[in-house]
Amino acid sequence: MSSDLTVAPIRDEDLDAVCAFLREKFRSRCDLATWRFAFTRHWSKEKPNNGFMLRAGGEIVGVLGAIYSDQRIGGRVEKFCNMTSWYVVDEHRSRGLLLMVALIRQEGLTFTNLSASPAVEEILTRMGFTPLARDIVSVANVALPFRLPSRVRLLDDADAVARVLPPERAQICRDHKDCRISQVAIGSDEDGYCHVMFSRCGCRRTPCVIVHDLASPQLLARFWTHFAAYALYRTGALVTRIETRLLEGARWPLAIAMKSRSGALFLSRTVGADAISRRYTEAMNLTGC
Repeated sequence: MSSDLTVAPIRDEDLDAVCAFLREKFRSRCDLATWRFAFTRHWSKEKPNNGFMLRAGGEIVGVLGAIYSDQRIGGRVEKFCNMTSWYVVDEHRSRGLLLMVALIRQEGLTFTNLSASPAVEEILTRMGFTPLARDIVSVANVALPFRLPSRVRLLDDADAVARVLPPERAQICRDHKDCRISQVAIGSDEDGYCHVMFSRCGCRRTPCVIVHDLASPQLLARFWTHFAAYALYRTGALVTRIETRLLEGARWPLAIAMKSRSGALFLSRTVGADAISRRYTEAMNLTGC
C-alpha cells in the first residue's frame, strides 16, 4: 500500500464525513440524515464499526459501509454484517479491495451483499461468497374497488401490525418501524396474519411494489386480492415483485417468472442460504437513495 493510503474502521464520529462522501459520489436523492440513520440503528449489541474507509493524505477516497445486526436463527443469536455502499474514487480504485478484505477478516460474522452489481458479484464469488437464487415473480396488482369482508383485516400502522403478530415477528416489525419501508399485516384473528415489508419504486419505468420480506406466504396467497388492492389504490403500484425463495411454494395466478438484475450473496460458517433475508440490511434504510 502506498505510504499515504490508509485503511481505517469507520467510527460513529466519522459518519458525517463518510455519509457526505457517499451522498456526493452516488448522487443520492436522500439527505445526509437518511444516510446517517442507516448506520446508527441499534440492531447489534456490539457493533464493531460502520465499515471501513480508505484515506489518502487524510482525505476520504473510498468507503465500504457495514450494517450490523443480531438475528435469532434456529433458536440462537447469529451476528450479521450487511455490506453497503462500496465506492472508491477512480484514482485509487485498484486498492478498493483492501476495504473488502478488512471487512471480511472480522471473525464471528455472517456477511451479506444483497444488491451486488455483476462486477462486485464476480469479486465476491472469487472470495468464497455463495450466490443466492435470483428468481423472482412479478404479479399484476389486478383488483376491483370493494369493501373488505369484516373477517379480513389489512393493518398498516406498525404498532397495530406488531400487536397481531407472534412475539418474534412482532419484534422484527418494531425493529423496522422507522425505516424507509412500509409494513402491513393481512389476515384475521381466526386465520392468523401475514406480515409483509415492502417499498414502492419504479421497475423498468413501471410503478411497482418490491417485497423485501414476508412471513406466512401461504396466507398472502390466500388474501392476495386485499394486498393487491392496497398496493394499487394506496401506493399506485401496478405490479408486485417477490423473490421466489420467499414464497415457500405458494403460487399466484398470472405470476410471471423473472430474474433479478442484481445479485445477492453471503459468506458464513454457521448458517445456510435459508437464514439470509433482507431484514436488518440496507434495503430497509437506503431504498431509493
